[in-house]
Amino acid sequence: MSHRLNQIQELIKRELGQIIKKDFDCALGILITITEVIVDPELEQAKIMISVYPEDQRRKMMRELDKYVIDFQRQLNKRLKMRFVPKIFFRIDVRLKDADEVEKIMENLQNDDTGLVVK
Repeated sequence: MSHRLNQIQELIKRELGQIIKKDFDCALGILITITEVIVDPELEQAKIMISVYPEDQRRKMMRELDKYVIDFQRQLNKRLKMRFVPKIFFRIDVRLKDADEVEKIMENLQNDDTGLVVK
């Protein structure tokens, strides 16, 4: 990945994080985190990977974020000094959940003498 593309991804992550923190009314007890921004090489699209805690609020928060995506895009366009700002799309980052499940399996393996996974 080019250095420039990496800088753009980090810039979008930082600025969009500030916009969401300031302007998005998240219910008490719900944490939304931008885990990664993936911009295509043509700078047309940016996948905004998010995690939501607690997990049972993911769908609700995705609907809310998608509802305000045009407003987020406008604010991002104003903040960034770029000729073309990639169009943003929110996606749930399931890698954290997968990593947590792998960690639990590894713990079970360590605690089990037979070497079989115990659930």
